[in-house]
Amino acid sequence: MRKALVNNLIFCSILFLGWSCKQAEPAELIRFQKLTFGPVVNNETQVRGEALLYNPNSFGVSIKEIQLQIEIESAKVASLREVKVVKAGAKKEFVVPFQGILVMAEIQKIVEKDGLAYLLGKKVPLQFTGEIKTSIAGWSSKYPVNVKEEVSLNKLLSR
Repeated sequence: MRKALVNNLIFCSILFLGWSCKQAEPAELIRFQKLTFGPVVNNETQVRGEALLYNPNSFGVSIKEIQLQIEIESAKVASLREVKVVKAGAKKEFVVPFQGILVMAEIQKIVEKDGLAYLLGKKVPLQFTGEIKTSIAGWSSKYPVNVKEEVSLNKLLSR
């Protein structure tokens, strides 16, 4: 009788442990917001913004690092790396700020190719690719990012 009780207890413990060790789902990137561009100095401008993410898990996670590359028409124009710990509550949206340097030479090539359309309001497709590194109770995971945002070019060139 005692052996059966111990076996049942061990079985239930293993079952509970397996159930509670469910792998975390990746934080979902909802959108980039508050994209701002600084003045152009030495053919570069500073880009700042926020990544709005959602934690779909029933437990909190920590965002440890965000690495992004920005491309315009397949040409890499910026590389951003934000190492900042941001805590995200369970099933909540949260914001991770980022900043980096945007090289204006590639944007100038686009303007030379189809400048009038962009200056009249056509939007530039910015492709954000990279990864987000998260941590849950000491376990780290990396999740890919691949998002397209459109920004008005005259907003960039008006600086």
